[in-house]
Amino acid sequence: MKILVTIVFDALAVAIFILLTQPIDLRPGRWVRIALSLLPVTFLGQTLIGGALPCTPIGGMALIIWLFANIGVLALLWSGPIASFAAHGVIRLLEPKFHEARLTPPDFSWAIKRRNEGEIKDALAATRKELEKDPSNYEGLILLAQLYEDLNMPAEALKQVDIILANPNATDPQKEVARAEREACAGLAQHLQAMELYRKHTSQ
Repeated sequence: MKILVTIVFDALAVAIFILLTQPIDLRPGRWVRIALSLLPVTFLGQTLIGGALPCTPIGGMALIIWLFANIGVLALLWSGPIASFAAHGVIRLLEPKFHEARLTPPDFSWAIKRRNEGEIKDALAATRKELEKDPSNYEGLILLAQLYEDLNMPAEALKQVDIILANPNATDPQKEVARAEREACAGLAQHLQAMELYRKHTSQ
């Protein structure tokens, strides 16, 4: 019975840890941090659910030292995520209309993965969703332009490139890439136009 209660206690702790690292900027190292936390969590759980207490003063002192050591390990591992998570909560409390997207930077890794797998429409939707957090994000706009090119939509791709070129905060290397992407869009538009003319010619 005690083992079952310990397992439930650990599972509850893991669920809390996952919740604390839910924002994207807190996820790096999540599973390593959780793994390192399981031993002190298990010890604290067993102590709380009725572990045998030492009968001697020395044993009691050793238990207290070990107890605070485990608490210290958890505090060291989770003080940062807890503080950040609390800050998110305070901001939401003080500004109920504050858009959550502004709290975390855009992450295009899933969109890139979907594109590599050939799921262009899914990648497009994911990129648009992440760009809501930062509409002028260079990485997202370039990716969006490339996705529109994948869908043979050069006009839409050019719109994303133009946003980068019109952004005063864009760096010179970023604008250079954007200009190259603009040329690629123009080349694709000419190719599609030529294919359309050829199709019309052959259908006559």
